[in-house]
Amino acid sequence: SSVSFKDLYSDCENLSIKPYAQKDVQLQAKARKMNIKNFFPWVLNFSELLEETDFVNDMKIMLKTLEKAYESTVDIEFTLNFFNNESVEKKDFMINLVQCRPLDIRGSDNQDSIDENISPENTILKSSGPIIGQSRSDKIDRIIYVSPQSYGYLSESERYSVARLIGRLAHEKTCKSCFNIMLMGPGRWGTSIAALGVPVNFTEISPVSVVCEIVAMRQDFVPDVSLGTHFFSDLIEFDILYMALYPDKQGNILNTNFLENSHNKLTQIMPDEDRWSKTVFVIDQEDLLKNSAIHLYADVKKQTAMSYLDKN
Repeated sequence: SSVSFKDLYSDCENLSIKPYAQKDVQLQAKARKMNIKNFFPWVLNFSELLEETDFVNDMKIMLKTLEKAYESTVDIEFTLNFFNNESVEKKDFMINLVQCRPLDIRGSDNQDSIDENISPENTILKSSGPIIGQSRSDKIDRIIYVSPQSYGYLSESERYSVARLIGRLAHEKTCKSCFNIMLMGPGRWGTSIAALGVPVNFTEISPVSVVCEIVAMRQDFVPDVSLGTHFFSDLIEFDILYMALYPDKQGNILNTNFLENSHNKLTQIMPDEDRWSKTVFVIDQEDLLKNSAIHLYADVKKQTAMSYLDKN
């Protein structure tokens, strides 16, 4: 739970806060003049910890060691504990490394240029960002698409049912070569509020390669997007490309005709989930016309992404 620093201090009278806070002497004097009783003069700034201990140098050594081992910049979580109340002078503390994740941003080895001559009927989506992750040019094996229009009129409990279904589909292996899965749906993926998007957790969608948040739902409600903030570090660590798609924005395209009229493999994979066949669409590249493939091109620097049907 979150509590104010003042309340925390009053509950921990024996805790020395000297390494972490300083008294605001001017504000304390002003409070006295104004006859303010029980004034709390401490300001949390960590000045002694940063300036008078080896903490900063120790962290530099730790991060360099981890970076060398992972061969990548790292994101860490840690705790720091002093062994006694006066130990700041003795520099007597311990750092405990709680989590460590690589933040490895790798460039695509075979980065193509986007083909501007793709016809509208063969364009599945086109986005002018935001796009987060690493640039790529790749084949998409499976699209899992949640129709914004249909999803927008579901009840809260039904939306949670769809989220669990998405999780099962993302881990499902009937596709012979589903190495790259593109997930598309309305609003925020991973939201804790079902009204704002699809309330999946990251474990459910971790196998996907691309996450697309469509800024559309109902005529009377257009959700905002998350920009991947619900699990940003996980997206980076798992090398998942994130993109937002604004269908009404000039130059952006969402081909609902292709997505909702191609062969939907949902009931073939999960026969008991027929009630969601107008909401959740599973489109496999292997079910398309012969010599056709779904291609994705994304350039993060230029903030442009396009997925299209490649008939060559």
